[in-house]
Amino acid sequence: MGKIESLAKAVTLLMNAPLLAAATFVYIYLMDSAGPAPSVLAAALFFSSVLPVVIIFSQRRGGIVTDMMVNEREERTKPFLGAISSYVLGTLALTYLEAPAVMVYLMACYLVNSLFMMIISLRYKISIHASGVAGPATFLVHQYGVRLWPFTLVLVVVGWARLQLRMHTLGQVAWGALLTVLLTLTQLELYPMLIHPL
Repeated sequence: MGKIESLAKAVTLLMNAPLLAAATFVYIYLMDSAGPAPSVLAAALFFSSVLPVVIIFSQRRGGIVTDMMVNEREERTKPFLGAISSYVLGTLALTYLEAPAVMVYLMACYLVNSLFMMIISLRYKISIHASGVAGPATFLVHQYGVRLWPFTLVLVVVGWARLQLRMHTLGQVAWGALLTVLLTLTQLELYPMLIHPL
């Protein structure tokens, strides 16, 4: 294995969707001046990151998927259903705990974006990794301003890694990013009217 391929694999591993989701929720929690209860952050981290990984791990152990990154398009449906279920529970839990609205919005974005990615994956190997970066990047810039634009550079790095590993075509990476950006922006315009105030 060459150095470039090793670097690409490290990028894929370290900049995965559950880890980025956790980092985004931590940032939102720390930015909230009201000081939400620690249980709010615990619920956000559990349902956005821990439980989805546990579900995929159990599916890997059970032979449902061949690898933790779920690189085979045909194997994506069950992991997606597990993640979507977790996001549904997460949205309900954050609402019940009276979490800051922005945290509920983010969890709901993960739910809707994952649903769309699952449906598309039935026919087309859209890049879930690109989607997993584009979602939180778009969310942070939209909610907290353009000063967070450097976070979007993670998308470039992850896109490069997926292309370098020949896991996706440029079109699959681009569609994963573009569709997620559009979905996230649309939801962030709608959610304040639909689920605010909590």
